[in-house]
Amino acid sequence: MMAEYSLIGVRTMKKVISWLLVVVMTAAISVGGTMAYLSNTDEDVNVFTVGNVKIDQLEYERIDVETKNDDAILQEFHDDKPLYPAVADPGFDWSTDDAVAEWNQIGKNDNSGIWNPNLINNEQDKMVFVKNTGDLPASVRTVFAFECGDYSWDEFQTMIHMNLNDTDYSWEWIQTPVEIDGSNYFLVTATYQYVLEAGQLTEPSLLQVALDGMAGNDDIMSLGDEYTILAASQAMQAEGFTSPEAALVEGFYRVTTQKHPFMEEFKGMLIYDEYDLREFALVGGEARVMDDFEVTSRVYFSTSDYVLDMNGHTLTNSNLSSSKTGFAIRVDSGSTMSIKGNGRFIDNHVDKDYYYSAGIFCVSGAGSVLTIEDGYYNVGIKENTNMFCQVQASGKIIVHDGVVLNSETDRAGDLLYCMSNGICEIYGGFFRNNGSPWSILNVSDGNPGWFTIYGGTFVDHYPGKANDTGKIKVADGYTVISEEQPNGEIWYTVVPAG
Repeated sequence: MMAEYSLIGVRTMKKVISWLLVVVMTAAISVGGTMAYLSNTDEDVNVFTVGNVKIDQLEYERIDVETKNDDAILQEFHDDKPLYPAVADPGFDWSTDDAVAEWNQIGKNDNSGIWNPNLINNEQDKMVFVKNTGDLPASVRTVFAFECGDYSWDEFQTMIHMNLNDTDYSWEWIQTPVEIDGSNYFLVTATYQYVLEAGQLTEPSLLQVALDGMAGNDDIMSLGDEYTILAASQAMQAEGFTSPEAALVEGFYRVTTQKHPFMEEFKGMLIYDEYDLREFALVGGEARVMDDFEVTSRVYFSTSDYVLDMNGHTLTNSNLSSSKTGFAIRVDSGSTMSIKGNGRFIDNHVDKDYYYSAGIFCVSGAGSVLTIEDGYYNVGIKENTNMFCQVQASGKIIVHDGVVLNSETDRAGDLLYCMSNGICEIYGGFFRNNGSPWSILNVSDGNPGWFTIYGGTFVDHYPGKANDTGKIKVADGYTVISEEQPNGEIWYTVVPAG
């Protein structure tokens, strides 16, 4: 199911550092907001009529910035707020919000707990609400991205403090940073736990932000010259779903490092199935995979240059054609193809006896180049047939990173096979062949290709040790180190010499 939404009026939270003393800093802080809209129908999920689901994201602060009394008047949030390291009483607990902010001024007869202004100073209000401005009940969520610099998850939690409403929202953090516009962020999804009726306002999700009182020069430098918090709100019709989370995941997606509202606008082709992949092979350019799917017969990439973003999804090769070659993807006729996006490629030929050679990729012809940036590749090898990639006729594969393996212990075969002057360059990655570790890299006896290895780790396989070691070699200026594992395996890793 496809969901449609638009983000309007996106703003960012920026903290511009200016040094006052050696370890004292001031900053300007503003948090971004969005207005989102979704309209869709799909009988498969008992959605018959949607109408127009609309929301506004509203952001407030208290005007009484000196005392921040419980009854302080609210105003729309303004950018460029000073954010100093927090000054708190010795016994202050960040998890305690025993003061109250009232919301009746903005049409909601309710209140929320805030940090006690008598116990802490230099905290900053940022109160984020969502209002249903449409005609139908809606499920809503706000996705936040907090810049984290070089911080680990634990360091980030210590340095940046947030007052979050965990009574009315469920919070799902992703503890692996994601890169957005060249900076690292931690993502969190705040899902409102109730159906938001037409015309109604949520309780706030985020209320306040503070910089830890122990923050010093090194901490600020880790975050860079600007600090950014992003926010994007999304809405889905509530009717027909068992919970707000179910509605939002079905209408949009579950937020991950590969799928979130702050991804750059993608202008390439979206791939949902094998038919889309075949169309992409005809038109070229860049494409992003949006769902897991199978390939039932080989797809030729031979008319253009291609960039395939797997977007964390899985492609399974179930090529059942009568041909004796069952590769899922073939790059030839001088075309180039780059694979990225940490996807998974699974070969499903374990029980196919009639294949001469099969696997995931075949690269053939001078000028044809396949580049592997990352990902996971598992080939179901059957009697010397299936492989990760066969390179032939002066074609070329370049491997920068990824996990390449044959997980079947009772089936032997090659992972990477070069013949007819095929070229393979390996700069990184992890390679394991449970069925025949001696045959991770191999060349044809009578008509070989060439391997040059600049990096990577090979399980129980010394790089260059094959049926023709003159064709498989570690690059000049590089060497091999070995490390025995607790299970007795030997891992050989290619590193720069010296």
